[in-house]
Amino acid sequence: MMLIEILRRDSAFAGGAWAGKSGEIIYDMSVGYDLAGIRSDKVQRFLDGMRDASGVIEKLREQIPAECNFARALKYPSRISSTLTLSTFHGCPANEIEKICEFLIGERDLDVIVKMNPPMLGKERLEHLLHDVLGYGELTVNPAAYTSGLLFDESLGLCSRLTSFAEQRGRSFGAKFSNTLEVLNHKSFFPPDNQVQYLSGLPLHVITMALTDLWRQDVGPDVPISFSAGIDAKNFPLAVACGFVPVTTCSDLLKPGGYGRMPAYLTNLTKAMKFANARTIDEYIAGTTPASPTLVRAAAVLNTTIMAEKARQDPRYRADQNRKVPNRIDSHLVILDCITCDKCIPVCPNAANFTYPTPIVAFDYHDLTIDAGVLMPATELKRFAIEKSAQIANYADFCNECGNCDTFCPEYGGPFIEKPSFYGSIESWTKAAPRDGFVVASANGTALIRGRIQGVEYALTWNPAQNTYDFSDRAARVTLSATNTPLSFELSASAPCHQVNMGRYHTLRHLLHGVLDPRCTNQVNVRATV
Repeated sequence: MMLIEILRRDSAFAGGAWAGKSGEIIYDMSVGYDLAGIRSDKVQRFLDGMRDASGVIEKLREQIPAECNFARALKYPSRISSTLTLSTFHGCPANEIEKICEFLIGERDLDVIVKMNPPMLGKERLEHLLHDVLGYGELTVNPAAYTSGLLFDESLGLCSRLTSFAEQRGRSFGAKFSNTLEVLNHKSFFPPDNQVQYLSGLPLHVITMALTDLWRQDVGPDVPISFSAGIDAKNFPLAVACGFVPVTTCSDLLKPGGYGRMPAYLTNLTKAMKFANARTIDEYIAGTTPASPTLVRAAAVLNTTIMAEKARQDPRYRADQNRKVPNRIDSHLVILDCITCDKCIPVCPNAANFTYPTPIVAFDYHDLTIDAGVLMPATELKRFAIEKSAQIANYADFCNECGNCDTFCPEYGGPFIEKPSFYGSIESWTKAAPRDGFVVASANGTALIRGRIQGVEYALTWNPAQNTYDFSDRAARVTLSATNTPLSFELSASAPCHQVNMGRYHTLRHLLHGVLDPRCTNQVNVRATV
């Protein structure tokens, strides 16, 4: 929140990226799935912190560097959020939902949106759309989803009661359409113990539009509705015309281009509004000017029916238009080198993948053998090579292992698994054991990289002043010159002889210099500089 406020209020600091007058930023909280969990101390502390974040704000204010003094003086809103969306997944029954909402509205003084579930449409309607209209005959809706959660008729009564309950307390109640659709796991992408998978994206859009239209016909035009189901740049203007606030997107941003796909949303909305001669969103919804609030609400309901049918008839939502999977090549990812297509970078929702530079090198080397107090080259000649000047890495502290980068990577293995994962601290790197990974730190003019490769831990310290490297594994430490000539060594007393893996040394050396290279800013070198 503080960073956004800084960028909004200082165009020079934002580098011109934040152009024009900005509207207010709304931070919406999300909780679920039962009242006991929401009443827990942990969730209550979260809600307290969102209502009054002044303590955290002042603590962070002190950490703002001197060159950004203007940011220290800014007035940051202490109440970050007063709105909350309640997810009703995993069989949360109607009476539990109502109790949760009464607690959040009445005791926590929040505006509340309840997220509805696709099975509310009913088995016959839903599966007709899924199988007959859209052509996803291979998908089986989880049978339990039709009876375990909120039912359509229950939602109507719940909405009426909670709308009155909220109005009496000066708050508001609304609905969000929709959660993902539970379908049975029928492929090998997920392990067989994952019995349920969750359908989102374009097919969900058609189903959710149908549900929203049906629900809106019953509850009328006055209940606020937000929408999140298969939104992309093409249907975003249509969703806005339905009066949905907000219209949110997710699956589309997991495609190539990532967040870079978002400008097209507003571009297309602008074109649609110009075509309709609309100067405001209300005029766009109503199709006329001036647009009274009553007319806008009535038009939004009518538009929902029109857009639901339009989606149902549009072939781009159907299975035969969406069965193509990303191509694979006969290659498996390793730490260094890949085809460097960079597809894994924009598709990461957390910006965890990044590039770093390396020199193109190829040379022979020997491992080092320490025996009877003597250091000597091993007999086997080995080869080390880097064939690409740009490499891919993963910042593990940002990565939630969603696997989306693997979906679009042309090679096998998954970038978040096979590419070097860098951790933000020694503590997080240690905690991640036994998973392979790396951490870079700097102190007293030296740079250190520690790594686990195939479960074995190594460390490399670079001393720029002396231009030397200290390389160690679990049994030995070797000091080498900048030309990789051994200068000294130490061997653990418990290891009378030992072979030092110099391939690991060269890997760590190039990783260290690559991620610290100032030509490419990344999540690692903004924290560790020499």
